[in-house]
Amino acid sequence: MIIPFAAILIDIHKYFGETLQLVALIAVVWIAIKGKAPIKRVAPVLLDINFVIGIMVWILEQRQISVLHPVCMIAALALAHIAAKKEKPGVVIGLWCGVLALLVVGILIAKGKIAPGLWLV
Repeated sequence: MIIPFAAILIDIHKYFGETLQLVALIAVVWIAIKGKAPIKRVAPVLLDINFVIGIMVWILEQRQISVLHPVCMIAALALAHIAAKKEKPGVVIGLWCGVLALLVVGILIAKGKIAPGLWLV
């Protein structure tokens, strides 16, 4: 049974997570054009918030998810935090491209489009 609070968190996690793909894309484009981007320091915090919401959803709802979804998201978090500390535009762009790729793969896994096995209860 999904409690109402968990249903709200599921929607927030889902839509906020999909929006974060745009944040990563904006970071890549902005850094490529301007060389520096203030968003590179804010974006990891947004990923952190969605990660915490995801943990809350998993605890409250107790639904099965692929173990690969949190693995991809933790890797994306790590890359985003590393990118926030780097200064060279080429390195930052490469890291944010990695973040974007991991976000896309993680979302596709969560939707059941790829890697349907390896369930985490």
